[in-house]
Amino acid sequence: EDRYLLVARATNEAIWDNELITGKQTWNGAIQTMFGYRLEEVGEEARWWEERIHPEDRERVLSNIDVAVQNGEEMWSQEYRFRRADGAYSTVVDRAYLVRDAEGRAVRMIGSIADITERKRAEEELKESAGRFRSTFENAPIGMALVSLDNRYLRVNQAFCDMLGYSQEELLSRRSLEVTHPDDREASTARTQALLEGSIDRDLLEKRYIRADGSIVWAISSVSLVRDSQGDSAYFVGQYQDITERKHAEEEIHQLNESLEKKVEERTAELEDAIAELRESEERYALVVEGSNDGIFDWNIRTGDLYWNDRLFEMFGLSRSEFTPTFEGFLEFVHP
Repeated sequence: EDRYLLVARATNEAIWDNELITGKQTWNGAIQTMFGYRLEEVGEEARWWEERIHPEDRERVLSNIDVAVQNGEEMWSQEYRFRRADGAYSTVVDRAYLVRDAEGRAVRMIGSIADITERKRAEEELKESAGRFRSTFENAPIGMALVSLDNRYLRVNQAFCDMLGYSQEELLSRRSLEVTHPDDREASTARTQALLEGSIDRDLLEKRYIRADGSIVWAISSVSLVRDSQGDSAYFVGQYQDITERKHAEEEIHQLNESLEKKVEERTAELEDAIAELRESEERYALVVEGSNDGIFDWNIRTGDLYWNDRLFEMFGLSRSEFTPTFEGFLEFVHP
Protein backbone atom coordinates (compact mmCIF):
# COMPACT_ATOMS: atom_id res chain seq x y z
CA GLU A 1 0.00 0.00 0.00
CA ASP A 2 2.87 2.34 0.79
CA ARG A 3 4.37 1.66 -2.62
CA TYR A 4 1.03 2.54 -4.28
CA LEU A 5 0.96 5.80 -2.39
CA LEU A 6 4.48 6.69 -3.49
CA VAL A 7 3.63 5.90 -7.11
CA ALA A 8 0.48 8.03 -6.92
CA ARG A 9 2.38 11.00 -5.54
CA ALA A 10 5.13 10.64 -8.14
CA THR A 11 2.81 10.31 -11.14
CA ASN A 12 -0.25 12.35 -10.07
CA GLU A 13 -2.39 9.43 -11.21
CA ALA A 14 -5.26 7.51 -9.66
CA ILE A 15 -4.06 4.04 -8.64
CA TRP A 16 -6.46 1.08 -8.63
CA ASP A 17 -6.21 -2.59 -7.68
CA ASN A 18 -8.72 -5.09 -9.11
CA GLU A 19 -9.03 -8.65 -7.80
CA LEU A 20 -10.39 -10.34 -10.91
CA ILE A 21 -11.69 -13.41 -9.08
CA THR A 22 -13.86 -11.52 -6.56
CA GLY A 23 -14.50 -8.34 -8.56
CA LYS A 24 -13.19 -6.22 -5.70
CA GLN A 25 -11.52 -3.00 -6.82
CA THR A 26 -9.88 -0.44 -4.54
CA TRP A 27 -8.62 3.08 -5.24
CA ASN A 28 -6.19 5.51 -3.72
CA GLY A 29 -7.11 9.05 -2.70
CA ALA A 30 -6.28 10.53 -6.11
CA ILE A 31 -9.72 9.42 -7.30
CA GLN A 32 -11.08 12.34 -5.28
CA THR A 33 -8.47 14.96 -6.11
CA MET A 34 -8.61 14.12 -9.80
CA PHE A 35 -12.28 13.29 -10.38
CA GLY A 36 -14.11 14.54 -7.28
CA TYR A 37 -15.26 11.16 -5.84
CA ARG A 38 -14.91 10.47 -2.10
CA LEU A 39 -13.49 7.06 -1.30
CA GLU A 40 -16.57 6.12 0.77
CA GLU A 41 -18.86 6.63 -2.20
CA VAL A 42 -16.58 4.77 -4.57
CA GLY A 43 -16.80 1.51 -2.67
CA GLU A 44 -14.94 -1.64 -3.61
CA GLU A 45 -16.85 -2.98 -6.59
CA ALA A 46 -15.37 -2.94 -10.08
CA ARG A 47 -18.88 -2.27 -11.37
CA TRP A 48 -18.65 1.29 -10.00
CA TRP A 49 -15.73 2.01 -12.35
CA GLU A 50 -17.40 0.29 -15.32
CA GLU A 51 -20.56 2.38 -14.93
CA ARG A 52 -18.56 5.60 -15.18
CA ILE A 53 -16.92 4.75 -18.48
CA HIS A 54 -18.58 6.72 -21.28
CA PRO A 55 -21.35 4.57 -22.86
CA GLU A 56 -19.74 4.91 -26.28
CA ASP A 57 -16.40 3.61 -24.92
CA ARG A 58 -17.55 1.03 -22.36
CA GLU A 59 -17.93 -2.04 -24.56
CA ARG A 60 -14.58 -1.44 -26.26
CA VAL A 61 -12.71 -1.02 -22.96
CA LEU A 62 -14.23 -4.05 -21.23
CA SER A 63 -13.85 -6.36 -24.24
CA ASN A 64 -10.24 -5.21 -24.56
CA ILE A 65 -9.61 -6.29 -20.97
CA ASP A 66 -11.10 -9.71 -21.77
CA VAL A 67 -8.77 -10.05 -24.74
CA ALA A 68 -5.73 -9.18 -22.61
CA VAL A 69 -6.80 -11.71 -19.95
CA GLN A 70 -7.49 -14.49 -22.44
CA ASN A 71 -4.33 -13.93 -24.53
CA GLY A 72 -1.97 -14.11 -21.60
CA GLU A 73 -0.81 -10.52 -21.90
CA GLU A 74 1.02 -8.85 -19.03
CA MET A 75 0.18 -5.24 -19.88
CA TRP A 76 -3.08 -3.54 -20.76
CA SER A 77 -3.76 0.06 -21.83
CA GLN A 78 -6.74 1.98 -23.13
CA GLU A 79 -7.79 5.58 -23.73
CA TYR A 80 -11.41 6.41 -22.93
CA ARG A 81 -13.75 8.98 -21.41
CA PHE A 82 -14.42 8.76 -17.65
CA ARG A 83 -17.29 10.53 -15.91
CA ARG A 84 -16.32 12.93 -13.14
CA ALA A 85 -18.36 13.56 -9.99
CA ASP A 86 -19.75 16.78 -11.54
CA GLY A 87 -21.06 14.86 -14.55
CA ALA A 88 -18.44 16.09 -17.03
CA TYR A 89 -16.20 13.63 -18.82
CA SER A 90 -12.42 13.57 -18.68
CA THR A 91 -10.30 11.84 -21.28
CA VAL A 92 -7.99 9.38 -19.54
CA VAL A 93 -5.28 6.87 -20.30
CA ASP A 94 -5.66 3.73 -18.20
CA ARG A 95 -2.65 1.38 -17.89
CA ALA A 96 -2.48 -1.87 -15.90
CA TYR A 97 -0.26 -4.81 -15.11
CA LEU A 98 -1.89 -8.27 -15.05
CA VAL A 99 -0.83 -10.57 -12.21
CA ARG A 100 -1.16 -14.31 -12.98
CA ASP A 101 -1.04 -17.40 -10.78
CA ALA A 102 1.19 -20.44 -11.24
CA GLU A 103 -1.16 -21.81 -13.91
CA GLY A 104 -1.03 -18.52 -15.85
CA ARG A 105 -4.55 -17.41 -14.94
CA ALA A 106 -5.05 -13.66 -14.51
CA VAL A 107 -6.05 -13.07 -10.90
CA ARG A 108 -5.32 -9.41 -10.38
CA MET A 109 -4.88 -6.13 -12.26
CA ILE A 110 -2.98 -3.17 -10.83
CA GLY A 111 -3.30 0.03 -12.80
CA SER A 112 -3.24 3.80 -12.88
CA ILE A 113 -5.40 6.40 -14.59
CA ALA A 114 -3.88 9.61 -15.97
CA ASP A 115 -6.10 12.54 -16.90
CA ILE A 116 -5.10 13.71 -20.38
CA THR A 117 -8.07 16.01 -20.98
CA GLU A 118 -5.98 19.16 -21.37
CA ARG A 119 -3.51 17.38 -23.59
CA LYS A 120 -6.32 16.06 -25.80
CA ARG A 121 -7.88 19.51 -25.93
CA ALA A 122 -4.55 20.99 -26.97
CA GLU A 123 -4.15 18.27 -29.59
CA GLU A 124 -7.63 18.98 -30.94
CA GLU A 125 -6.95 22.71 -31.07
CA LEU A 126 -3.65 22.04 -32.79
CA LYS A 127 -5.41 19.72 -35.22
CA GLU A 128 -8.07 22.34 -35.95
CA SER A 129 -5.41 25.01 -36.36
CA ALA A 130 -3.46 22.77 -38.72
CA GLY A 131 -6.66 22.09 -40.64
CA ARG A 132 -7.40 25.79 -40.97
CA PHE A 133 -3.85 26.46 -42.12
CA ARG A 134 -4.05 23.58 -44.60
CA SER A 135 -7.32 24.91 -46.00
CA THR A 136 -5.99 28.47 -46.19
CA PHE A 137 -2.75 27.26 -47.76
CA GLU A 138 -4.35 25.06 -50.39
CA ASN A 139 -7.20 27.42 -51.32
CA ALA A 140 -5.32 30.74 -51.17
CA PRO A 141 -5.80 32.87 -54.32
CA ILE A 142 -2.08 33.73 -54.29
CA GLY A 143 0.95 31.45 -54.34
CA MET A 144 2.12 29.96 -51.05
CA ALA A 145 5.07 27.71 -50.24
CA LEU A 146 6.97 26.19 -47.35
CA VAL A 147 10.70 26.27 -48.02
CA SER A 148 13.47 24.46 -46.16
CA LEU A 149 16.50 26.25 -44.75
CA ASP A 150 18.53 25.02 -47.74
CA ASN A 151 15.95 26.59 -50.10
CA ARG A 152 14.15 23.43 -51.19
CA TYR A 153 10.39 23.57 -51.63
CA LEU A 154 8.72 21.44 -48.96
CA ARG A 155 5.13 22.24 -49.87
CA VAL A 156 3.49 24.40 -52.55
CA ASN A 157 -0.12 25.27 -53.29
CA GLN A 158 -1.86 25.12 -56.64
CA ALA A 159 -1.85 28.91 -57.14
CA PHE A 160 1.96 28.93 -56.93
CA CYS A 161 2.17 26.03 -59.39
CA ASP A 162 -0.12 27.86 -61.81
CA MET A 163 1.93 31.04 -61.49
CA LEU A 164 5.15 29.26 -62.44
CA GLY A 165 3.69 26.66 -64.79
CA TYR A 166 5.07 23.65 -62.90
CA SER A 167 3.34 20.68 -61.31
CA GLN A 168 3.66 20.21 -57.56
CA GLU A 169 5.99 17.27 -58.07
CA GLU A 170 8.27 19.36 -60.31
CA LEU A 171 8.47 22.25 -57.85
CA LEU A 172 9.10 19.96 -54.87
CA SER A 173 12.20 18.66 -56.66
CA ARG A 174 13.64 22.16 -57.07
CA ARG A 175 15.30 24.85 -54.99
CA SER A 176 13.73 28.28 -54.89
CA LEU A 177 16.79 29.90 -56.52
CA GLU A 178 16.43 27.60 -59.53
CA VAL A 179 13.19 29.34 -60.54
CA THR A 180 14.41 32.82 -59.55
CA HIS A 181 15.62 35.15 -62.32
CA PRO A 182 19.45 35.21 -62.37
CA ASP A 183 19.52 38.98 -61.87
CA ASP A 184 17.49 38.66 -58.65
CA ARG A 185 19.27 35.71 -57.03
CA GLU A 186 21.90 37.73 -55.21
CA ALA A 187 19.29 40.00 -53.60
CA SER A 188 17.14 36.99 -52.67
CA THR A 189 20.08 35.21 -51.04
CA ALA A 190 21.02 38.31 -49.06
CA ARG A 191 17.46 38.77 -47.80
CA THR A 192 17.24 35.10 -46.78
CA GLN A 193 20.45 35.45 -44.79
CA ALA A 194 19.05 38.56 -43.09
CA LEU A 195 16.01 36.54 -42.00
CA LEU A 196 18.22 33.82 -40.53
CA GLU A 197 20.35 36.40 -38.70
CA GLY A 198 17.25 38.11 -37.33
CA SER A 199 18.06 41.53 -38.76
CA ILE A 200 14.67 41.56 -40.53
CA ASP A 201 11.36 39.93 -39.58
CA ARG A 202 9.98 39.64 -43.10
CA ASP A 203 11.46 39.66 -46.58
CA LEU A 204 9.24 41.75 -48.87
CA LEU A 205 10.69 41.94 -52.36
CA GLU A 206 9.56 42.46 -55.96
CA LYS A 207 11.39 39.84 -57.97
CA ARG A 208 11.27 37.89 -61.19
CA TYR A 209 10.73 34.17 -61.61
CA ILE A 210 11.38 31.96 -64.60
CA ARG A 211 8.31 29.98 -65.64
CA ALA A 212 8.51 26.42 -66.92
CA ASP A 213 8.10 27.74 -70.49
CA GLY A 214 11.01 30.16 -70.02
CA SER A 215 8.90 33.30 -69.78
CA ILE A 216 9.34 35.80 -66.94
CA VAL A 217 6.74 36.43 -64.25
CA TRP A 218 6.98 39.29 -61.76
CA ALA A 219 5.80 38.71 -58.19
CA ILE A 220 5.74 40.34 -54.78
CA SER A 221 7.52 37.82 -52.57
CA SER A 222 6.74 37.98 -48.84
CA VAL A 223 8.79 35.48 -46.82
CA SER A 224 8.95 34.91 -43.06
CA LEU A 225 11.04 32.56 -40.94
CA VAL A 226 9.24 29.99 -38.77
CA ARG A 227 10.98 28.84 -35.59
CA ASP A 228 10.38 25.67 -33.58
CA SER A 229 9.44 25.44 -29.89
CA GLN A 230 13.11 25.84 -28.91
CA GLY A 231 13.43 29.02 -30.96
CA ASP A 232 15.61 27.44 -33.63
CA SER A 233 15.06 28.18 -37.33
CA ALA A 234 12.75 25.56 -38.83
CA TYR A 235 11.61 26.64 -42.31
CA PHE A 236 10.41 29.60 -44.37
CA VAL A 237 6.81 30.35 -45.31
CA GLY A 238 6.33 32.45 -48.43
CA GLN A 239 3.46 34.23 -50.16
CA TYR A 240 3.74 35.21 -53.81
CA GLN A 241 1.43 37.58 -55.69
CA ASP A 242 1.66 37.75 -59.47
CA ILE A 243 2.18 41.41 -60.51
CA THR A 244 3.27 40.76 -64.09
CA GLU A 245 0.37 42.70 -65.63
CA ARG A 246 1.01 45.62 -63.29
CA LYS A 247 4.71 45.67 -64.19
CA HIS A 248 3.86 45.57 -67.91
CA ALA A 249 1.41 48.44 -67.42
CA GLU A 250 4.05 50.41 -65.51
CA GLU A 251 6.54 49.81 -68.32
CA GLU A 252 4.03 50.96 -70.93
CA ILE A 253 3.32 54.10 -68.89
CA HIS A 254 7.04 54.69 -68.50
CA GLN A 255 7.60 54.36 -72.25
CA LEU A 256 4.60 56.61 -72.95
CA ASN A 257 5.96 59.25 -70.57
CA GLU A 258 9.35 59.09 -72.24
CA SER A 259 7.68 59.44 -75.64
CA LEU A 260 5.62 62.42 -74.45
CA GLU A 261 8.66 64.06 -72.87
CA LYS A 262 10.58 63.60 -76.13
CA LYS A 263 7.73 65.11 -78.13
CA VAL A 264 7.50 68.05 -75.71
CA GLU A 265 11.24 68.64 -76.06
CA GLU A 266 10.99 68.47 -79.84
CA ARG A 267 7.98 70.83 -79.93
CA THR A 268 9.69 73.22 -77.52
CA ALA A 269 12.75 73.29 -79.77
CA GLU A 270 10.54 73.95 -82.81
CA LEU A 271 8.79 76.81 -81.01
CA GLU A 272 12.10 78.30 -79.91
CA ASP A 273 13.34 78.13 -83.51
CA ALA A 274 10.12 79.74 -84.78
CA ILE A 275 10.34 82.51 -82.17
CA ALA A 276 13.95 83.13 -83.11
CA GLU A 277 13.04 83.30 -86.82
CA LEU A 278 10.14 85.64 -86.03
CA ARG A 279 12.41 87.85 -83.96
CA GLU A 280 14.92 87.99 -86.79
CA SER A 281 12.12 88.74 -89.24
CA GLU A 282 10.78 91.54 -87.05
CA GLU A 283 14.26 93.01 -86.70
CA ARG A 284 14.72 92.94 -90.48
CA TYR A 285 11.29 94.51 -90.96
CA ALA A 286 12.15 97.28 -88.49
CA LEU A 287 15.39 97.98 -90.31
CA VAL A 288 13.59 98.15 -93.65
CA VAL A 289 10.85 100.42 -92.31
CA GLU A 290 13.15 102.84 -90.53
CA GLY A 291 15.78 102.88 -93.27
CA SER A 292 13.39 103.40 -96.18
CA ASN A 293 13.09 106.77 -97.96
CA ASP A 294 9.38 106.20 -98.31
CA GLY A 295 6.71 107.10 -95.81
CA ILE A 296 5.39 103.82 -94.43
CA PHE A 297 2.44 103.17 -92.16
CA ASP A 298 1.08 100.00 -90.54
CA TRP A 299 -2.61 99.99 -89.68
CA ASN A 300 -4.20 97.29 -87.48
CA ILE A 301 -7.74 97.34 -88.76
CA ARG A 302 -9.03 95.23 -85.84
CA THR A 303 -7.62 97.41 -83.05
CA GLY A 304 -7.36 100.70 -84.95
CA ASP A 305 -3.70 101.13 -83.99
CA LEU A 306 -1.70 103.02 -86.62
CA TYR A 307 2.09 103.12 -86.94
CA TRP A 308 4.06 105.75 -88.98
CA ASN A 309 7.75 105.55 -89.69
CA ASP A 310 10.01 108.57 -89.20
CA ARG A 311 10.00 109.38 -92.95
CA LEU A 312 6.22 109.73 -93.00
CA PHE A 313 6.35 112.17 -90.10
CA GLU A 314 8.98 114.19 -92.06
CA MET A 315 6.84 114.18 -95.20
CA PHE A 316 3.92 115.72 -93.29
CA GLY A 317 6.13 118.07 -91.33
CA LEU A 318 5.13 116.52 -88.02
CA SER A 319 6.94 115.09 -84.99
CA ARG A 320 5.99 112.12 -82.84
CA SER A 321 5.66 114.33 -79.78
CA GLU A 322 2.98 116.58 -81.36
CA PHE A 323 0.97 114.08 -83.33
CA THR A 324 -0.37 110.63 -82.58
CA PRO A 325 -1.19 108.83 -85.82
CA THR A 326 -4.82 107.78 -86.33
CA PHE A 327 -6.68 106.84 -89.45
CA GLU A 328 -9.04 109.79 -89.03
CA GLY A 329 -6.05 112.15 -88.55
CA PHE A 330 -4.46 110.78 -91.68
CA LEU A 331 -7.62 111.48 -93.71
CA GLU A 332 -7.41 115.15 -92.76
CA PHE A 333 -4.18 115.40 -94.76
CA VAL A 334 -5.81 114.01 -97.89
CA HIS A 335 -6.94 116.65 -100.45
CA PRO A 336 -10.67 117.16 -100.43
